[in-house]
Amino acid sequence: MALLRRRRRGAPKPAKVTRSDVYRRVAERLGGEFHGGKRSSNDRVMVPRGPWRIWLDTYTVSTGEVTVTYTRARAFYRGRRDLHLSVRRRNRFDRFLARLGFGSLLPIDPRLNERYVVKGRPEGRVPSLLSSPGLTEAILAEPSLRLQVKRPSKKDRKRFGEDAGEVFSQTTGVITDVERLTRMIRAVGETLDALERIGEANEEPPPDS
Repeated sequence: MALLRRRRRGAPKPAKVTRSDVYRRVAERLGGEFHGGKRSSNDRVMVPRGPWRIWLDTYTVSTGEVTVTYTRARAFYRGRRDLHLSVRRRNRFDRFLARLGFGSLLPIDPRLNERYVVKGRPEGRVPSLLSSPGLTEAILAEPSLRLQVKRPSKKDRKRFGEDAGEVFSQTTGVITDVERLTRMIRAVGETLDALERIGEANEEPPPDS
């Protein structure tokens, strides 16, 4: 037994998979480009989708007391006409409120209403956006997905134009699961296609996006 323990102690440890390794694999899988930063926290992946570019990276938010890191996939587009969308996982509190009769359900795929809280405006246009089978399946494929379509920050509007829109998918923490990162990027790509289909995005790529 002692000999067995010594052999186990002497066995080489499995190589640690770094964020850079994972991002390179994501880029290779999706036909994108890996952009290494001075630090691994600055690594990014760019994946082309039609005329758009989807960027995968991480960012950190500090409240002064708590620091939280997020992994996100996001893209900017031109031609926005004020459509907003928010999709997040339904939790126990949401289900409790639903039993009390609070919160209306949109006329969309029942699976989306069952698993997620879906909100947007104008409400009449959101079902059209989510009628795309590709987008619905991309959302359902990622259990903890948070997806948004919104107006970019003032800084980004100055950079990309006042008619710019932003699509992003994000989750808490540094994600190093290739499959999960792939699904996040896919959700953004399917959203871009759906936005273009309903006339909310045009095929003009934002400059320097």
